[in-house]
Amino acid sequence: MSNLIKTRLKLQITAGGRISIEHKGQDAKLEIREVTKSDSGLYRCVATNKHGEIESTGLIEGLEYEHRITAINARGLSKPSLPSKPAVLFLPTAESKPSLRKEMDETTAKLGQPAVMKCQIVGRPVPEIKWYHAGKEIVESRKYEMSSDGRNHSLSIMTDQQEDEGEYTCKAVNEAGEVETTGILVLEAAPSFHPDYPLKETYYAGLGTTLRIHAVYIGRPQPKIMWLHGAKTLENTEDISIETTEHYTHLIVKNAQRRVNGGKYRIRLHNHFGRADTAFNVEIYGM
Repeated sequence: MSNLIKTRLKLQITAGGRISIEHKGQDAKLEIREVTKSDSGLYRCVATNKHGEIESTGLIEGLEYEHRITAINARGLSKPSLPSKPAVLFLPTAESKPSLRKEMDETTAKLGQPAVMKCQIVGRPVPEIKWYHAGKEIVESRKYEMSSDGRNHSLSIMTDQQEDEGEYTCKAVNEAGEVETTGILVLEAAPSFHPDYPLKETYYAGLGTTLRIHAVYIGRPQPKIMWLHGAKTLENTEDISIETTEHYTHLIVKNAQRRVNGGKYRIRLHNHFGRADTAFNVEIYGM
C-alpha cells in the first residue's frame, strides 16, 4: 500500500512537533506525545493505492485487532491478505495508572544461554519501565537487553553464573501511579564445585578433635551428593554428620582417629545434565 493518510475530524494529520507517523511495510503507526484534551476524538486510518482505499474507524480502546487487505479492480475482488500482527488500540484519554495485563511467569533456562523474562503492563501515558534483580536496578549492557512496545516488556539476560537466577521485578511508573510484577528465573546446569571456594588438597585435624570440610557447589536441578572415604560411602552416624543444602555440602567428623578417619576422601555430584568429582586427603596428627 502507499499514500498513507491519517485523519481526525476530517482533517489530515501531518508529522511534526508532537506527532510522528511511521509506515513500514504493512505496519502503520501514529504517535502523539504529551497528549492533551484537545487530542481527544475519533481517528481514522485510511490507506489508498491505485486499486482503491480502506479505512479503520470505530475501534474500541484496549482490544486487539487484526487487519486483512483486499484490492478491487475491473476484474473483481482479490483474496484477502494474510492477517496483520495483533495490535492494541489506545485512544488519547485521561491519565491511567499502570495496570498488569499479564504477570511475569517463572522462567527456566540453561546456564550459559540467554534467558528472557516477560510481562504485560499498560498505562497512560505510557509508563517508564525499570527492571530489578534481587532488589538492585538493572542497567542495560551486553549482559542485559531490554525491550518494550508500550504493552509487552521483556528483559533478556545472557546468563554466565548461577547467581543470575532468582527474583526479577519489572516496575512500571507514570504520573498516575505505579505497578510491579516479580518472576523467578531458574538456571539449569551440570553440577560443578564453585571456583570461588576451592577445596584443599589436604585437610589436617588433631587426634580426638572435630574435622570439618565444607564444599560449595553449583548445579540445577540440585544434584545428588555422595561422600566417600576410600571405597566406603559415608552416612550419618554418631560420629559422622553430613549436611547438604542447595548451595553447599558439609562433613563433620567427631573424635577424629588416625586409622579410622585418615586417608583419601571424594565428593561426587550428579544430575541429569552431568556430574562432577573431587578428591582430597585427610591427615590426623598427634599422639
